[in-house]
Amino acid sequence: MDRPRVFKARNASCMDRPRVFKALLASVATRSPFCINQFYSCCDHTYTDPKPIPDGLFLPRLFSSHGYLRFQSRDHARLCEQRTRTPRNRKPYKTTIKNHGIEDFTEEETEEEDEEDRWPEWAQVPRYCAPQVQSICTLLSEEAKQGNSKIHSILRRLRFNLTPEIVLGVLKNYRRIGRDRALQFFSWAGNRNGYRHDNIVVDYMADFLGRRKLFDDLKCLLKTMSAERNGLVTPRTVSIAVRYFGRAGRIDEALLVFERMEKEYDIKPNNLVFNNVLYILCKSSAVSREHMVSCVEKGLLIFEKMDSPDTYSYSNVIIGLCKIGRVEEAMRIFDEMQGDGVMVRVSPTRTAVNNLIGELCEANMKQGSVSISTVKVRGSSSTLPIDILVPNLKNKNYLDMAMGVFWKTSDSGVFPSVFVINMLLEELCRSRKVEFALKIFDLMTDRGLRRDGQTYHIITQALFKIGRSSEASGIFSQMISDGAKPDILMYNFVISSLCTAGNLKDADNYFDMMKKKHGLPNNVTYTALIHAHCKANNWQAASTLLNELLGLGWSPHSHTFNLVDGLLRKTGKNDIAEKLLLKMESLHIHNDCKAGDWEAAYQKVKKMLERGSSPHVYTLDLVEQALRKAGKWGVVQEFRCKFGRVPTMSSTENSSSAFPV
Repeated sequence: MDRPRVFKARNASCMDRPRVFKALLASVATRSPFCINQFYSCCDHTYTDPKPIPDGLFLPRLFSSHGYLRFQSRDHARLCEQRTRTPRNRKPYKTTIKNHGIEDFTEEETEEEDEEDRWPEWAQVPRYCAPQVQSICTLLSEEAKQGNSKIHSILRRLRFNLTPEIVLGVLKNYRRIGRDRALQFFSWAGNRNGYRHDNIVVDYMADFLGRRKLFDDLKCLLKTMSAERNGLVTPRTVSIAVRYFGRAGRIDEALLVFERMEKEYDIKPNNLVFNNVLYILCKSSAVSREHMVSCVEKGLLIFEKMDSPDTYSYSNVIIGLCKIGRVEEAMRIFDEMQGDGVMVRVSPTRTAVNNLIGELCEANMKQGSVSISTVKVRGSSSTLPIDILVPNLKNKNYLDMAMGVFWKTSDSGVFPSVFVINMLLEELCRSRKVEFALKIFDLMTDRGLRRDGQTYHIITQALFKIGRSSEASGIFSQMISDGAKPDILMYNFVISSLCTAGNLKDADNYFDMMKKKHGLPNNVTYTALIHAHCKANNWQAASTLLNELLGLGWSPHSHTFNLVDGLLRKTGKNDIAEKLLLKMESLHIHNDCKAGDWEAAYQKVKKMLERGSSPHVYTLDLVEQALRKAGKWGVVQEFRCKFGRVPTMSSTENSSSAFPV
């Protein structure tokens, strides 16, 4: 049998339109009942049929915006919803409805849902309830627009029985019917004969109220549903309430709900409830430290009541103990997780591992130093602040504890963040345990963990300090090949370390790479290379680097310049030395003129003249402009006579006022 063609309604004759409607009516009459009024409200023409329409029949919404009669499948969650605006993100797709023999081209709405629409998996509505859900939502939304607020009179025309799935579907369409209307519908459905809420609907409503911080309504819901003694309030309901009370900072109210579980609700708490209580107690952002300590201690008491704690139970307690600085107790809990006393060994979460290793590294750093505010200098009355390093002061090797936590959790597949790994690497290198740091560095490569610039910097710096410059240079090259971009501090450290080690070839290569790929070097980079080349008696490279440094407008240290100047004069390159000296003095004069210190600039020019050097014309013009700006006309006249400069006047200057006699 051939597939029926798609009729074009706007171009069809008047005789064709009834036939089109009757064909569509017959094709969907055998499917689930809907509301027939939606059929006519969505069409752009009028049709009347003398044959009466059965009650409760509903046709899918027709579209004629493109001239073709088409409809959306009833399997879509938002089948007949009237949209007042077009969604931003729309992806066209093609679907074929074989039951009707009609090819239908529709557009799937792909609006991104916000956090309030991301309901858990247990709150999903079956597809077979979509017709009834859409019928109720259509009635509620249309009557609300007309000003009818009595929900009993609106829904009295329903011809089907309510089920918890239908109620859940209507509640999830709260954006369409309104929040107040959703709450009214929930109350109306609860009082309807032959219907009773199930625990999924109650849990959804508890989540609905908690998200909107309607805590008084949430308390009333728990009290009302628990009074029926029919199992509507479950541990999941209590955990939802506890979580939202805790997020809002209402710790006492959350604990009150938890305490009422067994007394009033007749519910025994499970791990889901315990974990939510531990979460709000151990991860709460308390106002003061005393309140935070009190919350964590309450969490420890609750933790001891648990028969079989799981991963999240242990992790919440570890995080809470690390927040208040009780790292020894946190280690005891960690050892208990993987000890022989537990039935099943569990691993902490990544957040717990980050907190524990980070706190152990900080404790190791603090125990190795004693801060003394001031110390008196021998032979003087002055005092200086100083930190004294005292290894193993408390005989507690926190670093070994941190290493143990890292290896145990990494074996189970839980790795800390890159920031925490960098803390551990830094402590290992500071304690001269570079080999252990290299093992962790290689493990990151084997497991495919991301390494940032700080990771490379810590390992490279540690290898240079112990004299393994070739290995450090290889790791730095690996960093560049991996796509990481070293900063100028790391470049300076690597180049300075290579210069100290006498590896000028690699230092020059990294210097050229730095200028080409990662921006200009700074004064520190040039100074390190200049000193290294002067030490190697390489006057050409040293003079070239100094010339580049002066050309960038940076003034070198006097010791650096004297080092290059002495090397040049020692090798008989006096002309190059004089050019560099003239360039540096001109740079100093320019800096003085920019700073407004005309007197220092004038004295430097006089010394250059006495030495027999001839300043550049641009330098003389700059000094003269500084003198004019300061109003020193007598000095200007003396300056012109000394240097044989012809007096010049601008168009706005008067000779008598510009050069007073």
